[in-house]
Amino acid sequence: MTCLDSKNCRKACVALGLFDSVHLGHRAVILRAKELSQEKGFTATAFTFTNGAFTVKGVKPVISDEQKEKMLLSLGIEKVIAEDFESVRELSPKEFFENKLLRELRCGYIVCGYDFRFGKNASGDTSLLYELCEKNGVGLCVVDKVTADGMTVSTSAIRDFISQGEIEKANKLLGYRLCIESEISHGRKLGREMSFPTANQALNEGVVLPKFGVYISQIEIDGRLYDGITNVGVKPTVGSDRPVCETHILGFKGDLYGKTARLYLKSFLREEKKFSSVKELSSQIAKDIEAVKSNEL
Repeated sequence: MTCLDSKNCRKACVALGLFDSVHLGHRAVILRAKELSQEKGFTATAFTFTNGAFTVKGVKPVISDEQKEKMLLSLGIEKVIAEDFESVRELSPKEFFENKLLRELRCGYIVCGYDFRFGKNASGDTSLLYELCEKNGVGLCVVDKVTADGMTVSTSAIRDFISQGEIEKANKLLGYRLCIESEISHGRKLGREMSFPTANQALNEGVVLPKFGVYISQIEIDGRLYDGITNVGVKPTVGSDRPVCETHILGFKGDLYGKTARLYLKSFLREEKKFSSVKELSSQIAKDIEAVKSNEL
């Protein structure tokens, strides 16, 4: 049978992994898969799982499925396969290799990290993967661990840093600035009444949330970056039904409602706390803003 779509007829060079934060270690795997694909004329493919896999693990991912796919494609992956973990969790390592990698993906080369596990109960490791690849004429590249500032790059470490408010450390392991991207929505307009208008963004509770508190931040609107001060949490002084982030944008005037903003938290300033009055809250916000302006922190 003649294949009219030559791209779909090519073998695949498959990057294997959860890629649950697309951190520096994940990027090393992805970029190596891209290089090998170009050398051998294979399709650069990423095989991963949707974030539903984290329900099984009892933890939250760092980024959404949509963010992950977008980032993988931006790094040069041509095809992203995001499986439902439940569909493969009962497959033995050999079944996973033969059914998914050989038959479905037509895999000619595999790239994975040194700690990659696969098959039922994560019983397969890179040694077994090497045996299966050698037996079936598939190339294999295992990428060594990646470090940054003396720290081993891992999603668990990144997750811990985010939940502890140590965004700078998380960003070093990620290799990019963690971003909260969402539409600016209407709030209670309490900030405006206190002369500190804020841009309100809902938080995605499906991913790990930053430690609640006040952060020095930057926010990107219509391609321009502004300095800001952001409260992440449930606003204990006035109360909130769900976690949100509110950013007072220094030097900005204009209507933001309905715009999509990209918020970057830079450093943790103070804990979120309940004030005895709105007046006391307003006074603290003024101090926070002056601290940022004067570069005291």
